[in-house]
Amino acid sequence: MCESPTLHDYWKEFFEKDYGSSFEFYFNLASSVSMVALIFLSFFVGLLCDLYSNSLVLIGQTIFVVLGQFLMYASFYWNCFWFFFVGRILIYLAVQTISTSSKAYLNQYVSEKEKAFLFGINSSCILISKCVVLIAQPAIVQKYGLESALLLTFGLTCISLVISFILFFLEEKINKQSIEQIPVEKISIQENDQKSIQVQSQESQLSQWDQVKSFSTNYWLFGFIIASSLLVTNVLDTLLPAYISSYWKIDTINATRISSLCTLYGFFNWLMGMGYDWLQKGHEWLLFSSFASLIGQFILTQYDPLIGTVIVGLGYNMRVVAMLPLLGKFVKKESTGKAFGLIRSFKDLQSMITFLIIGIVVNETHTYQTSFQGVVVFIAFYTIVNLILYSKVQFQNK
Repeated sequence: MCESPTLHDYWKEFFEKDYGSSFEFYFNLASSVSMVALIFLSFFVGLLCDLYSNSLVLIGQTIFVVLGQFLMYASFYWNCFWFFFVGRILIYLAVQTISTSSKAYLNQYVSEKEKAFLFGINSSCILISKCVVLIAQPAIVQKYGLESALLLTFGLTCISLVISFILFFLEEKINKQSIEQIPVEKISIQENDQKSIQVQSQESQLSQWDQVKSFSTNYWLFGFIIASSLLVTNVLDTLLPAYISSYWKIDTINATRISSLCTLYGFFNWLMGMGYDWLQKGHEWLLFSSFASLIGQFILTQYDPLIGTVIVGLGYNMRVVAMLPLLGKFVKKESTGKAFGLIRSFKDLQSMITFLIIGIVVNETHTYQTSFQGVVVFIAFYTIVNLILYSKVQFQNK
């Protein structure tokens, strides 16, 4: 799904004649439009997941990916830049929001004791796929041409659409079997149980907005921590190579290699997930991940980029395997979609504001150092919030 970023130079060369001077502007404009739309779309997708079937939402998203990829090929076939522009936006929006629906789907059918392990596998598979795309697509273009790479990617997206339909029918079958397996004796219940069911029924009939308003303070604290951590990850993914290269005076190749250490942890997220499920200390795990991120970022900006990046990567990937299992402790399963969608939307809003601020600061100071020191302060702030959440949970469990 990394179609246009991995093939950026090939697309730029392809449209050189008509859009040579303005290609970069429109290329980045597509990203900016997508990021603004995601502020609202992430929550909307989560809402749809709770109102309807998760797999049904996945089908809709995959259709948009297929349509976007078709437009990418059409832009090549008919030499139409605006097909490329719209296709890039559709792919970006669909792929970014698939994380909400796919995680809501997994959360619905995975047992508590295996959640972190399976979410770790999910994270590792995504990372491996990205690495394959980053390596394979340019190689295919060089050997067989841009058209072959576009057709291959379009074929893969069509296969993913077929898989999403299979998931939908599996989900329908599971839901039907769960209804049929309800024992007859469970239907005749005592009066007190009947009252309890009536209360639960009334809760389930709350409007979606009322359900959001009923989320606990713990959820909002947790949501801020996760959204902020995702934001820091975005900043590092985007700017870390440039920061290491410019501030620490390391050549571009080695700066990129150091930056990639954060990502390499992802290959072992399944192993971290096993550790999380074995310990069952979710709040302590999340708190440790915040402290690791804080210490790593401080070392990164003040002492050593290599050691700092290694510790930051540890904190980041510990958060990856913990966030979904912990989310289930703060919201009901039927609210997972909008709860995670809210976190994603808040992260996207933060990202838009943060990158604007970083751009202004870098333009004034001509260095990334001030911005990365600001990231240290920001991590310290959400680590304090994490401590508050941990203290509240411990007090409530007494």
